[in-house]
Amino acid sequence: MKMRTVWLLGWMFICVSTLLGCQSQQETSDIDKVGMLFEQSIEEKTWGAKGYHGLQSIKEEFDAEVYFQENVQTQQQVNQVVRNYVNRGVGVIIGHSSNYGKYFQTIQSNYPNVHFIYVNGGYTAENVTSYILIQWRWAFLQE
Repeated sequence: MKMRTVWLLGWMFICVSTLLGCQSQQETSDIDKVGMLFEQSIEEKTWGAKGYHGLQSIKEEFDAEVYFQENVQTQQQVNQVVRNYVNRGVGVIIGHSSNYGKYFQTIQSNYPNVHFIYVNGGYTAENVTSYILIQWRWAFLQE
C-alpha cells in the first residue's frame, strides 16, 4: 500500500509539474484539455491504473477536460487518437509509455500547437518532452 501511494504521488507530481511547465510556454486556455494514451487497459492494477489516477488529478487540479484511450499500440492508432484529440481542442497529449516517444516524434511537426509528453525515452523536440522516472530513487521510501 505504501509503495502504491508513493507511485501515485510521483506520477501526480510529474503530471502537474509538466502542465505547469507547459503553462509558461502556452496560454492557459491551451491546456484546459488533456488527453492520455494507454498501451493497455486502465483496469490493470499497476501502471495503467496509476496513469489514470494521475489524469484524474490533472482534471481536479486544473479543472481540465480529460480524455483517455486504451489499447493504443501502433503508429496508425496513435495518429488516429491524436487527430481526434486535436479536433476536440486538446493541447497536451500524454503517452503513458516509453513506446510513445517514437510515435510522437514522427507526428509532432504536424501539430506545433500540441505538447506531447511521454516517459523514459530519448525522443525530444520543441513540443515533445520525455520524463525519466528513476525508480530506484523512490525505493527508499518503501522501507
